[in-house]
Amino acid sequence: ETMASLSIQAGSHSADFETDSPKNIQMSRSAPTTPRMTLEERYQTELVKAVASDFGSIPKQLITKQGMDNSGRQIFMINSSRFNENADLNLLYLYFIQLMEPCSHSEFVIVYDNSGPNRPPFAFMAEKYKSLPHRFKKHLKAVYVLHPTFWVKATFSWHFTSILSSKFWPKIHYLYDPQLLLQHIPRDQIQVPDVVLRQEPIFGKSLEEVMSRSDHAKRDIPIIVDSCINYLAMFKANTIPGIMRLAGKESEIQVLKKQFDRGEDVDLSNVKDPHVISSLLRLYLKELPEPIFPESSYEDLRAAHEQRTDEVKQLESIIRRDLTPASKSLLNHILSLLDYFSSNSKENNMTCSNLALVFAPFFFGWKSRDMESENPIFNSIAKLIIENHVHLIPALTSHINSDN
Repeated sequence: ETMASLSIQAGSHSADFETDSPKNIQMSRSAPTTPRMTLEERYQTELVKAVASDFGSIPKQLITKQGMDNSGRQIFMINSSRFNENADLNLLYLYFIQLMEPCSHSEFVIVYDNSGPNRPPFAFMAEKYKSLPHRFKKHLKAVYVLHPTFWVKATFSWHFTSILSSKFWPKIHYLYDPQLLLQHIPRDQIQVPDVVLRQEPIFGKSLEEVMSRSDHAKRDIPIIVDSCINYLAMFKANTIPGIMRLAGKESEIQVLKKQFDRGEDVDLSNVKDPHVISSLLRLYLKELPEPIFPESSYEDLRAAHEQRTDEVKQLESIIRRDLTPASKSLLNHILSLLDYFSSNSKENNMTCSNLALVFAPFFFGWKSRDMESENPIFNSIAKLIIENHVHLIPALTSHINSDN
């Protein structure tokens, strides 16, 4: 009995090596086996589920069937701004195959709009892509990615490199300039807001134009300014001597400028030198088409400076009357940053006077208006504005109070 027991135990571990024994042959013939489903059969099973599914929770315009491209191929549009991070991904996949199945037997293209704040999980997409029938992969002829970012490109490559053939990668087109899409697709064949197809640079554009864009709808200052201020605060840049006066490495500044102009999600946390970020901020202010204070206010600014009585009150009146809401918000944030630097001037040497020398051209633009003889006057006014930021806040936020 002991030998028999040992023999049975050994047999349980060596069954894989005894497939030719009569006993095993008899068992394999008598045991029923379930046929393994093909890729197409599994897909058809999913398609049956899709037909019976309720897609009421799927956001409208997330995935849409559009017109035809220049080659007569069906267009499908995926809008990342409509993606909900809490979405049922399996239900979303069923919606996707139900929508695309009728067109999967002929050539088609996909336009992916990456301008939204949310991103679909690429790991899930890669897994589901493997389960699609071969005809999907064969007939998908192009993927146009609008407003691509480094994160999207890196994540896509990470998850799809192992499952995509070398023939597929040339089908992916990263369009930093969305207008290039119209070289492949007629404008009347795709329903997408003009702002999605327009990627205007942020540098050199007026405050009002930038703040009117959809990607700034919930902001009160340009993203470039917000990003730079946050970086400088997190980096504790007020401890660095010469901050906002010394220049950073030009090549790094230009790389960041181009990234912001392309609308990329720029991660400044990887920048090691705060002078690069302070220089980037100054460059943005320098390239504004108009200074923060309009030229129409200069005469009153001079008069207030010459009278030297109630000068702060007069400044408050000028700000309320002459500055646009966008200029008020920008000036308020810039002055908060300068408060942060001047509060530690003993360590960084950036007193209100030194900061005024740097920022007067951005406030008034006198260097571009041949007003060099009046530099001392406008430097003095800039110094007064920086010193009295707290007293000017009601004027700088008057547009917010009036909106409420």
